[in-house]
Amino acid sequence: MQAPLPTQPSLFASSKFVPTAEFAATFDRLKRLHSFLSLKKKVGRKPIGARELVPVYWRKLIEVGVPIDAAKAIAWAIVRFDAAQILPSHEQQQLLTQYCRFICRAGLWRSGLLATT
Repeated sequence: MQAPLPTQPSLFASSKFVPTAEFAATFDRLKRLHSFLSLKKKVGRKPIGARELVPVYWRKLIEVGVPIDAAKAIAWAIVRFDAAQILPSHEQQQLLTQYCRFICRAGLWRSGLLATT
């Protein structure tokens, strides 16, 4: 047996939602994050997701001389920027600045990403 439907209007039905600038910024960031997590980039016939690109970028960075831990953080920063235009954290920005010539040598240069550092 189903519960009877309420006869009184909901408390929220009478209030009108007015989005603020903070709400709009948060919504935009969540939208970009969603597109980052659901990224499917077609290369040939096999779709490649963001998580599959990180090891590829990581390997390229290690091959040109970036330390292993720094290469992982830099690879994530580049993939996040490629997928959803998410800017790197402060720590990632410092690594990008420190290893920018190695990033260029590995072929992972993103002018928009490196210009933010």
